[in-house]
Amino acid sequence: MARLPRDEWERRFLAGLAEEWEVARWGLPREHAQALRAPVFAVSDSESQWGCWHGAPRRELRLSWRLLWNHPWYAVVDVLRHEMAHQVAEEVLHGAGEPPHGDKFRQACHWLAVVPRTRTDYPTLDQIVAGEGELADGDRILVRVRKLLALAESPNRHEAELALAKARELMERHNIDLLEHGARRDYLTIRVGEVKKRHSRDEQFMSSLLGEFYLVRVVWVPGYDPENDRSGTVLEISGTPLNVRLAHYVFDYVREFCRREWILFSWRRRLGPNARRDFTLGILSGFAETLRREHVPETAAVRALVQRGDAELDEYCAVRYPRLVTRRRDPARCRADLLDKGRQVGRDLAIHPGIEAPSGPKRLGQ
Repeated sequence: MARLPRDEWERRFLAGLAEEWEVARWGLPREHAQALRAPVFAVSDSESQWGCWHGAPRRELRLSWRLLWNHPWYAVVDVLRHEMAHQVAEEVLHGAGEPPHGDKFRQACHWLAVVPRTRTDYPTLDQIVAGEGELADGDRILVRVRKLLALAESPNRHEAELALAKARELMERHNIDLLEHGARRDYLTIRVGEVKKRHSRDEQFMSSLLGEFYLVRVVWVPGYDPENDRSGTVLEISGTPLNVRLAHYVFDYVREFCRREWILFSWRRRLGPNARRDFTLGILSGFAETLRREHVPETAAVRALVQRGDAELDEYCAVRYPRLVTRRRDPARCRADLLDKGRQVGRDLAIHPGIEAPSGPKRLGQ
């Protein structure tokens, strides 16, 4: 990472906050989105709180340098939306006379798809996904799943795959128990991958694979990358903290696997400009075939969950993405020989997940 002075980092952070605020604004009901005016954005040196909102006449939304520098950008965006909820409650819903976390603040949090936290030192999204904060799933099931995922690091492939299958089964049953007993389920959204102007077909295939097999919803959204000072689109995944955590791991693991296999396959071969995409699509296709063959629900309850889906997660996503547009793209023309070679590799792909994603969440301060 390039060594840049703090004032350049602050410029990038402020530019990114303005872009992310604008994206979040259009998640509000249209009449409120049109009424809301952009605030002044600022960076603070606070060690006691992640951010704050100062109303009129200052109209300033401040986030701490500690947050911006030590946590991934998706966690920064979550705190931004939390402070933005205070702005919406005061300036749009006219809740200046209410307590700081009153009914109008909670309504604004609902529109912005953030948890209405009341503590100033609440855990950030990356801390929650890593199990450091307040997890709704933080019970004996979560403890057992963590142990099984740790076992899945075993060099014994049979033992590792058995541990992974048992962990997935426990997660599915846990989701069923919560649904059948009407228990409250918390959802969150994180970002994975890079911000780009255009994403290749294999990246899009990877996103659909997560949505099909790992109990999460996937959406491509506008985003900003402060490290490269770049705007574009990025993949968001939504679900319970535990499901998001596993999906994040799978995303990183499979991408790294595809990268390594391409290096081995392409060594001393002249294959053309789209060869990597075609070979990677083959790997992902083969992996998906394996998942569809092996991931057969064992019980009627699990089959019922798969068939009916997660209505609460769908409702959460409907609020977070009120103007979601689905686009279908024509199939890409790919080299059949490269697809077949990649598919053979993908059919043998076995994921051995550990406790965290391979490289952990992206932080600028590392």
